[in-house]
Order: sequence, then C-alpha cells, then structure tokens
Amino acid sequence: MIWNSSERRAGVDEWPEAEATVTDIEQPFVGGKFDFLSVVSYTFKDASGQYFAGKYQTPTSELPEDVTEGATIRIRYNPKNPDKNWCADDYFRSGFGRFQSFGYPIAFLCLVGIFVTCVAIIEIFHLRVR
Repeated sequence: MIWNSSERRAGVDEWPEAEATVTDIEQPFVGGKFDFLSVVSYTFKDASGQYFAGKYQTPTSELPEDVTEGATIRIRYNPKNPDKNWCADDYFRSGFGRFQSFGYPIAFLCLVGIFVTCVAIIEIFHLRVR
C-alpha cells in the first residue's frame, strides 16, 4: 500500500485492519443516469467486539462488481476512536473528503465557497467604483 502524506500524518498506516460487511450502496440516479459517486456503507467490529459503522465514496464506474450488500471489505480504524475509519477504495483519500465526516456533501461546500468568493469580488468592485 502506498500511503499519501495526510494518511501517514493521521497514522492510518498504523491502524488495525478489520473485516467490514457492506450494508448499503447508494447510487444516486440523476437525470436519467447514475451520478458520479456511489456511497458504500459498512459495519465492522473493533478489537473489543463492539460494532461501528462507516462509509466511503467511489466513482460509480469503478465500483467493483463483487462489492454488493453483504460482501466483505477490508478497512482500517483508529483504535482510540473507531468512529474514525478508513477504506483504501475511498475516492477522497487525499484528505479533502474529510468534510464528509461533518455530514456536508463536497459539492455543497464547493458551491458555498464559490458563492462567498463571488460576493467578495462584487463588494471589492463596488468599493473601487465609489
């Protein structure tokens, strides 16, 4: 496994592995076709036997055929906080997808950022015109 810098800083390479069971796969259907990303939800047990849940996103076109409800996948979890877990197939391994843990879709955050930038540019332009 090749770890990126944000994964190494978070210590993901040191986290224990676990077998997770896929519980759901959301494939949004928009405008007559499947949307770009599918959301794969899963459950797993930590070392103490307690159950936890997680999810990751992957391009719909790259979703392996064997990843279906009930299938098993390998994940890693933070032993101090198993709610923080990780899957190698996550599209957002770069760390940008960490916003997902706040429950905000990335597209929404991008739109908010664009809106704020546009408002700032308009305000600066109006100040210069006056």
